[in-house]
Amino acid sequence: MKILRINTATIVLLAMLATASPAAEPEPILEPDPCPDGDVVLAAQTPADVALQASAQTALDAAGLDRLTDVEAVAIGTTVCLRGRAANLTDYRRAEEIAAGVRGVVEVENRLKVPLAE
Repeated sequence: MKILRINTATIVLLAMLATASPAAEPEPILEPDPCPDGDVVLAAQTPADVALQASAQTALDAAGLDRLTDVEAVAIGTTVCLRGRAANLTDYRRAEEIAAGVRGVVEVENRLKVPLAE
């Protein structure tokens, strides 16, 4: 007959393992929202974001879409968010195409508002 000897440290360790909760899952890393309301986005922008935003805004301003009003391009990473108003669906789509054509833009999130047809 074999005698099993267990010391106090082993008992304490086994008790701790038995009562320990399962390992918590790590928190996911969240990317900043490229289209937050207000000026919240400005704190998360890098100098590269600011440069991309300026390029997108310049392209939109130079496009001659005079029916776009209060259009703002906001950039986070390679995503540009368009906010403001377009006179119609054609201008809405054209603004998205212009922003997508800016060097460095990978994704455009178009949040321009278009009035309902009467």
